[in-house]
Amino acid sequence: MQKPDCLMARMLKRRYFNDTNILNATQKRHASFIWKSLLQGRDLIKRGLRIVVGNGSTVNAWVDPWLPVNPPCPPRARNNPPEIILLSDWIQTPGNSWNEATIREMVIEEDANLIMSIKLCSTATQDMLGWHYTKDRLYSVKSAYWLAN
Repeated sequence: MQKPDCLMARMLKRRYFNDTNILNATQKRHASFIWKSLLQGRDLIKRGLRIVVGNGSTVNAWVDPWLPVNPPCPPRARNNPPEIILLSDWIQTPGNSWNEATIREMVIEEDANLIMSIKLCSTATQDMLGWHYTKDRLYSVKSAYWLAN
């Protein structure tokens, strides 16, 4: 995930998940033991990943885990929302602030309050994956062990 251009990452992608990414890859019928083991580790990592919102252009509000709760998850919708809505549609520019009226209209009150409490960086240009269970948002074996048990 951190070095997608390295030889091993390119080899695994070509063999096992050519049309998607490692987070959405599935187990093929004739997968190797190593690939099956990587998928198990990946599933644990997915439970602890949270998207740290930058400009919101790559985050699907209803699918991606971006709310800072345990475990990270998307917000819950009020009614029948559109299937795909990017977080960038909820961020006002200039100023990088939440569009409160839109959020309160689409999201249940508890989650809307949580979203409004998330501070947006005025200079962030990318959404990033972070590890929810450490303060510095970097993965640690200790925190993954805690999450697994």
